[in-house]
Amino acid sequence: MNRAARASGRCSASSFQVTPSNTLRMPEFQPDEFNSPDNHPVPKHWIEAIPALISSRFGIFRYEAQQAISSMVSRSVLIAIGALFFLCAWVLLVAGGVGWVSARYEWPWYQVALGASGVHFILAVMVSMIMRAVKRPCAFPLTCQEFEKDRQWLNQLKHPPNSQH
Repeated sequence: MNRAARASGRCSASSFQVTPSNTLRMPEFQPDEFNSPDNHPVPKHWIEAIPALISSRFGIFRYEAQQAISSMVSRSVLIAIGALFFLCAWVLLVAGGVGWVSARYEWPWYQVALGASGVHFILAVMVSMIMRAVKRPCAFPLTCQEFEKDRQWLNQLKHPPNSQH
């Protein structure tokens, strides 16, 4: 690589070298202090970077969405089948419990059934409150990390540090 390309941190046509095996070798890119997170040359103004930034982030999002969909479909089918069996078992267990309590204590079955439904309602409210309180991690971790890097990079482009010469 020639000195001008090395000093500027940019590659030019004259900076390519031919190796003994007659193949072109790409020069090493020397990053400067205002490079993008991917070490690509930085546009002169931050607004010029927006289309490429959006395109690359959309690509990452699309890739992660495809990965998430493929794993979620198989898990969802298994969860649905398991939930159906669990629901059948639970209905039969509650019906048997209502019948047993009704016969054992000689209470009317409909009062025992109403009591069981009240207990289930209270438990459902408690579980829904717990679910709302628990923080869930980002569904797309790579995209979230890239957005955070992008925010920092764009802030650096908008407000570059004062260069001292």
